[in-house]
Amino acid sequence: MDSAKAPASWRLFDAVGTAIYNYQPNDNAGKYVMPLSLGESVRIMEVYYGQDLKAEWYKGMLMKDGRKGIFPSSFVKVKEGDNKTNVEREIEWVFKEWGGLLKSYYQNREIAKFQRMKERLKTLLVFTKILSADSNEDTRKEMQAQIMKQIEEGRRLLGLDIIVKNDKGEIATEKNTPIVRLFEMYKSINAHDTYKGKGNLISLDVLNKQSKRVQVKPSEQTESPVCHVFMEFRNFICQTGDPSELHFSLYNTSTKKFLSAEYQVHLTSGGQPTDINKIDHVKTIFSDVSDREIANLILICRVVRVGKLLQDINAKPQAQAKPTSKSGSFRRPFAAAILRLGKIPLNDNMAEFTMPIYGTPQETNFYNIHELVSQGVNVTTMPQAIGVIVKVQIISCVDFSLIEKERPDQKHLHGVTRTRRLSVFPGEQNRNDFNFILDRGEFSQDRKRSAKNVEVVAQIRSDNTGEIINEVVSSGTGEKPASEFHSLVLYHVNNPRWSEYLTVSLPIEQYKNCHLWFDIRHCTTKTAKKKDRAGFAFAFMKLTDEQGAIIQDGTHTLITYKTIKAEDGPVVYLKDATKLQPRKENEHLKIITSLCSTQLTQDAAMLALLNWKSHKNQLANVLKRFTFVAQPELIKFLPETFEAMFDMFYLNQNNQEMTLLLYDTVIFVIGVFVDEKTSHFSNLKSVLDLYIQRYIDLSSDESNKSHGIVNEEQIRNFSHLHKPLLFCLKHHFKDLSDPRRVNPTLKALEYTMKLLIASRQLVEKEQRKPTPNGVRPSGDSGFKTDLLSFFKLFNDLMKNTSAGLIGAQTLALKNFSYWFCHMHQIYNESELGAVLSNFIKAVPISIDKRNLNSALLVLTKSIIVGELFKTGEPLQTLIPDVVSILGEFLRMKDGVENLTTCMDILTLIISKFDPTATNTDEKQTGSLAIQLLPMLGDLIDMTSAESDTIQTTDEEQQTPEKMREKIIAIKLNSSVFIIAILHLVPLADFHAHVNGLNYKSIRAEFLVKLMRALGLFISGKHRLIPDNWFGIVMLQYSTIRKIIHVIAEYISEQKLEKIEGEGKWKVWVEIFKLMIAFITSRVLTLEKFTPEKEALIRDRYGDMRPGVATQMKSLWGGLGAEQVQLISSLVGSFLELAMVDQKDIKEMGISLYFSMLEREFIHSKSFKRVETQTIDALDKIVNEYKVDEQNSFKKYFFEKMSSNLAGAPSEMQQQGSTFINDMKKLIERFSALRTLPIGPEYEDERTKATIQLIDYLKQTDRLDKYIEYVHQLCARHLAANNYVEAGLTLLLHANLLKWENVNVNLPPAPSLDLVAQTEYARKEQLYLTVIGYFDQGKLWEKAVSLQEELRHQYQNINYDYGRLSDLLSKQASFYKNILTGDRFFSEYYHVGYWGKGFPEEVQNKQFIYRGAELERMDSFATRITKRWPDAELMKVTEAPGNDIRESNKQYLQIFSVKLSTPEEMNAENLNVAHVPTLSKMPTAIRKFAQSANVQVFVYPKPQLRKKTGNEFEHLWIINNYYQTEHTFPNLERRAEIVKQRQNEFRPILNAVNTIASKNDELIDFISKYSASGSQLNVQPFTMVLKGVIDAAVNGGVMKYQEAFLQPNYAKEHPEDKELIKTLNQVLIDEVGILDKGLSLHRVLGNMSELQEQLDNQFANLKVQILGPSAGSSSTPLNAPQHHNPETVTRTVDRSSPAKPPPLNINKTPPLNASSRPSPQNHTGSSISSPPPVSPPLQPNHESNDKHRDEPKNESPSESIISPRGRLFTSSSNSNNNNNNSVPASPRRPTESNTAQRPLPVRRVNDSAPPVSPRVMPMVPQANTGTPPVGRGNLPMPVRRPEPPAGGVRPMGPGITGRPLPPGRPGAGRGVGR
Repeated sequence: MDSAKAPASWRLFDAVGTAIYNYQPNDNAGKYVMPLSLGESVRIMEVYYGQDLKAEWYKGMLMKDGRKGIFPSSFVKVKEGDNKTNVEREIEWVFKEWGGLLKSYYQNREIAKFQRMKERLKTLLVFTKILSADSNEDTRKEMQAQIMKQIEEGRRLLGLDIIVKNDKGEIATEKNTPIVRLFEMYKSINAHDTYKGKGNLISLDVLNKQSKRVQVKPSEQTESPVCHVFMEFRNFICQTGDPSELHFSLYNTSTKKFLSAEYQVHLTSGGQPTDINKIDHVKTIFSDVSDREIANLILICRVVRVGKLLQDINAKPQAQAKPTSKSGSFRRPFAAAILRLGKIPLNDNMAEFTMPIYGTPQETNFYNIHELVSQGVNVTTMPQAIGVIVKVQIISCVDFSLIEKERPDQKHLHGVTRTRRLSVFPGEQNRNDFNFILDRGEFSQDRKRSAKNVEVVAQIRSDNTGEIINEVVSSGTGEKPASEFHSLVLYHVNNPRWSEYLTVSLPIEQYKNCHLWFDIRHCTTKTAKKKDRAGFAFAFMKLTDEQGAIIQDGTHTLITYKTIKAEDGPVVYLKDATKLQPRKENEHLKIITSLCSTQLTQDAAMLALLNWKSHKNQLANVLKRFTFVAQPELIKFLPETFEAMFDMFYLNQNNQEMTLLLYDTVIFVIGVFVDEKTSHFSNLKSVLDLYIQRYIDLSSDESNKSHGIVNEEQIRNFSHLHKPLLFCLKHHFKDLSDPRRVNPTLKALEYTMKLLIASRQLVEKEQRKPTPNGVRPSGDSGFKTDLLSFFKLFNDLMKNTSAGLIGAQTLALKNFSYWFCHMHQIYNESELGAVLSNFIKAVPISIDKRNLNSALLVLTKSIIVGELFKTGEPLQTLIPDVVSILGEFLRMKDGVENLTTCMDILTLIISKFDPTATNTDEKQTGSLAIQLLPMLGDLIDMTSAESDTIQTTDEEQQTPEKMREKIIAIKLNSSVFIIAILHLVPLADFHAHVNGLNYKSIRAEFLVKLMRALGLFISGKHRLIPDNWFGIVMLQYSTIRKIIHVIAEYISEQKLEKIEGEGKWKVWVEIFKLMIAFITSRVLTLEKFTPEKEALIRDRYGDMRPGVATQMKSLWGGLGAEQVQLISSLVGSFLELAMVDQKDIKEMGISLYFSMLEREFIHSKSFKRVETQTIDALDKIVNEYKVDEQNSFKKYFFEKMSSNLAGAPSEMQQQGSTFINDMKKLIERFSALRTLPIGPEYEDERTKATIQLIDYLKQTDRLDKYIEYVHQLCARHLAANNYVEAGLTLLLHANLLKWENVNVNLPPAPSLDLVAQTEYARKEQLYLTVIGYFDQGKLWEKAVSLQEELRHQYQNINYDYGRLSDLLSKQASFYKNILTGDRFFSEYYHVGYWGKGFPEEVQNKQFIYRGAELERMDSFATRITKRWPDAELMKVTEAPGNDIRESNKQYLQIFSVKLSTPEEMNAENLNVAHVPTLSKMPTAIRKFAQSANVQVFVYPKPQLRKKTGNEFEHLWIINNYYQTEHTFPNLERRAEIVKQRQNEFRPILNAVNTIASKNDELIDFISKYSASGSQLNVQPFTMVLKGVIDAAVNGGVMKYQEAFLQPNYAKEHPEDKELIKTLNQVLIDEVGILDKGLSLHRVLGNMSELQEQLDNQFANLKVQILGPSAGSSSTPLNAPQHHNPETVTRTVDRSSPAKPPPLNINKTPPLNASSRPSPQNHTGSSISSPPPVSPPLQPNHESNDKHRDEPKNESPSESIISPRGRLFTSSSNSNNNNNNSVPASPRRPTESNTAQRPLPVRRVNDSAPPVSPRVMPMVPQANTGTPPVGRGNLPMPVRRPEPPAGGVRPMGPGITGRPLPPGRPGAGRGVGR
């Protein structure tokens, strides 16, 4: 074309330029002309060429702000390219970017990233030096590949952007690469890599598999290729001592059959071929192997030794020997070797292998040695044998004869001997082999002393003369055929099994005149020295039957006969059966025959069909019999069979019945070839194709020279064939009542149609021939019409809803594309499109027809990749149908595999629309792409679909992980396709699509759904497209920017009337949210990127945010007064704009937010609606942004708001100031919570901060946020297994609701798992949840109280007796749990934070902590010190002085405390003792009552004020009380101490309470075992009794008596008169209680010796307490003479530390310290007597844990030094009621192990309710005030052995082992680390 006349046009262009002049367009230039300023950089995207082909205008984008437009080319200087290669530019760019990152990693101390980056840069530097050096082209290419690999790996490992390149080396974007191709490039960067999106981990293996599926064309029938195995023998390294034969063959380990004939190699004794011409030329090709068989094939090498029967190891090796007994050489079994072929690559180069050689100990197993070697069973390695060395190559080639032609360069394959398979392979010709296996024999031993050495000689003899037919018997290729074959000889075996394959090759005409002859001989080692010996028997078999057919394949048992005399004639056994004399009854020979012939048949039915003209009157019978012909016979005689049947079609064209019968026979034959399930081969269809092809070729060949095999009669028959075939097809589809008649036709329809079309083409060839006058006849339009009528019937089949036809319909769909693709030879494209469209519409889609659905999708996919879909008109016709199908499937979500296929189809469709892929015009592409817009809604739904909404098959459910990965891949594809469709569709078409939606509500719904989806793509928590897929992500953002522009224009430019009603404002809300999400996206924060990345984005896309921000501001301003409609939805979104680190956008965000405040104030005179949204926004900012970003925002926000408020009206100023101050407080509380590090050690601070926040929210009446944080706190408690605290927290929400509000509806709260329900229902739901938490936390009493509220509602308000029944059943179980359930109460710990090194909130403050269930002191201390790793543990329990308090260090003070009561803490009278009586309250109930609502705690400390011989006389107890700010349990597990007090208790009071406490415990045991003793383990009861009696008898009582019951004491302490009486009384009571306990034990126990010992000890105890007269009598429990009804009260003088508390006499016991439970369910024993003078140290008796009723105490032990210097251990935990041991030496208590409860005095009062003891006695210690264990040089604690099951560990004579004080957790101790 002349350049001067070239049409002007816009063309794509990609360059960067700089403005060299200022350009200001005139007023008439139009809005698309863009001004330029000198020096501005522009990105040029298109160029406009004038008619002279000179660039006149550019279309591009300003780099600084992203504005687009056109401008004159003369004002811009395009940057010229350099001479650098793409790889060099990439290296330069990477060094810049990675160098900056390396510096930032170092500065931020990201050591791991720094090291990885450093190593990558080092490697790149080395490669770059090699690349820059003078190197050859190959080296440069290799280095370039290595460099790019290093760069890509580095980007992935470091989480950087992944940038892919196209074939030209350019960065791949949507502008130079098809979108689908771009997507696949990112998926296939690393097949074994994974990427982690926001919450999703996707395996790229899955994505790659999915993408590869697209590349396969379903319409092309993929058939397994034919393979051939090349084998070259190289060496045989094994000492046989004789010549040998190697027999190579292929064996299928799956079918257990030999696949090929044998290739034999004859070797000398030296291992060389006997024929010297074959040296280095011993090779063969095992031909015609299906690739499906390769995996199970092994190459077998059987080694046969040829020599003497028994080998002489001293003899010299023979050079050569023929396998004949005449020379004394026999074929003897030797060894075998195998090579597995399954792992050898197809079409790879030839490789050398060594096959190890194995032998078998038994010759009789030699027939099966290949199986033994394969399995490694019963074989041995051959000594001094290396193996058989071969070279192997597996070749793929359809035809063996084409190997040399296809592989001319592989000379080793040329001229190689062919070893065929043992069956006829499809397509073989001129093969005529009769194979037989010499299998086995049974022979008698006759008169021989040992079994025979049998040799069988096989020959082919003439039936007429008996002469041997020479050179027709072969045992394999590689050697010439022989006249006879000698079998293996097995030594001394009468029933040998040989399994040797032989082949007989005879001319066809000779088979009927020949027979097999077997001469059976006995061989000896002396055979060579005697004359030749005749066989002892013979056998024979004819090769044909009486009808002349080859003998049938199978096993034949041949009778062995005695040898015939020579004078009887050579073949007398054939002519005169009377001459045959069988040898013995069971003696026989077995052979297995098989015919491999393409010319001979063994099937009579086949013969009858081929000779059908001889059976014209029985033609129907011949055809029926033919359906039983075996597949191999059909393969061999396919052409002859078809020619015969087509001849019948022609001659019976007027016989409709015979035509239908012939048709059935034809489709039977086709079915055999196409049904691979029943086929032994994988390429049978090629046989049909070859047959049909010769007629197709004939129809286009004017001469028949190349088809001489096709005669005129055959052409005539085939030309007529289309008529009967079409008639029969229509006939079968008219009647669909019997699916069995349709299925065979459908199965054979592909080749039926091929025959039909080929026949029609042959007719058209004749029609194309000109007549003598030169005129060609017109075509036959009737055929096309008939064929269309068949299509209509075919569509009727698909429309049929009969359940019985589903299988037929599925089959029709599966095969449709295989035959329909040939219809283009009949119809034009337009006609085909219409036919295809009608068919697709006829296919039903239903969730119940999964197989049919799958077949429809596969068909649709095959249509898309077919030729028809490449043209315009059919494409336009079919796309709506395809889109409709895909939409149905996406909505049904029917199966993961089906959805994956939908994604494949969409991939193919989009690739056809992409202008960069098809080189089509954008206008044409857009007109096609618009047809995909209806799918957008379904694709959007798919991206957000939950996994459980997708229907799955049973097979898919068995692999849930794979299914999950596939679902994620489907969602990823859907999201990319949404972007691709929106990118490809022109703006005008998108407008038209929206306007074309029928209803206004539908338009609104579509736009809202689209914008929400796009918003989730860029800001959702579960973004599907990884952020580091640079090309795809930038495509996504540029497309979304385009859609934002379109929708914004649509709803603003007089389009409001098109979206009226409620949906209108939804659209406005979503467009603003999408804009804000776009602007605030981290992907577009160019200012935070590396300079290189920022330049890359600006260069190609510019900064996309300012344009969207400007449009948003304009859109908001255009709303005017209607802005108030959007306030409740957009407040938080506008605030997020202030987080963008760009001045203009930040200011715009604050401006928009303030305008919203103004609009709200004008409308409602308050900020109520704005407030809620602001709180949510502030919460989000604190949660999602870094601390420095938060601080920057807070400063900027509050400064700007204050500035803006200064100019507002005064009324607004006042409320606005209050509002802003409120927000300040709130965001500070948010920050206080969110800035805490994650970890269990910070849980207390996090809980405290949350409680402060929810308190503030409730105070300010922000209940929605209050409820949200209540649930967050509940969730954290649950995560820490704090079920009680979780329940109490959730009650805060429940308490906001009222039972009366039955009709008040509450909205759903998905984030809290709350559905829409009434207020009553929600309160009920919360109560049930809380009850469940209390059940898990074993706070059953609290659960019961909530159940009572529910019971009242069910029983008296709603009369819901059904729920009431369930509730009461649950309540009953709770009551049972209260009495019998195992419950472990928590320990409590004091923690003091001393020093100014701690934060202000804990600095110089003390707290009480509630430990976790079963949490011991050391575990608790570890948890606290982990939070404060720099703190020093204090060694004392006293409050520190100012030197520590004012220190800048951190000091931790940790020790355990016990439960107490306010009454004990505030007691004034400390001289009154309360002696308990038997309580009617069960122990379990009492223990809970003692642990509920605890607020006072005590740390008891012993003080020995004077040293005497009896320490108990001067042992005082100092109790330190602590009161907390709230009770336990509560919302948090710690509370600050707000009040402290200290009380002192005198020694005698300690003694009174000690014995009284033990009496209490004994009474509990007696009560427990009296009620259900037979069901309990009696051992704990035994150990308690034994501990008390042992301690008392061994001096405990004596010490108390010496200290307090002597006259001197009463005289010196007259004020203790009543306490002395009380002490005496409790000792007497102890005798009565023990008496009753022993009586009960006598009934329960079966320990006569122990019982007797206890009785004797108890008698001694009574003597000590009651005097000698009590030795023979028992004192009953609570006997009148032992009770003092008076109340003994004594008030101490002013010097006493406190006064005793008033006596509390109620019907229930008081909740005092003694009634508090211990943290573990246990039975302990208390100190009941002082220590003896010097008792021996007793051994510890452990009991079996499995007999315990109660769990054992796991607390650590502490080391104690007794007054006499003996070391023993005691429990530090007072919780175990069964804690027992044998008596130990008396000890001097220390503060760390003898912390006490307070010692209130006790009063004897029979009428008073029982009061548990409040304090344990203290043994004296030398040094009071011993500090708790702390840091430093600390002694290791001595761990005590575990206590006996359920027992107690006595702490001294008369002092039982309950740690101090009773009823409370173990003694307060310090803790060290």
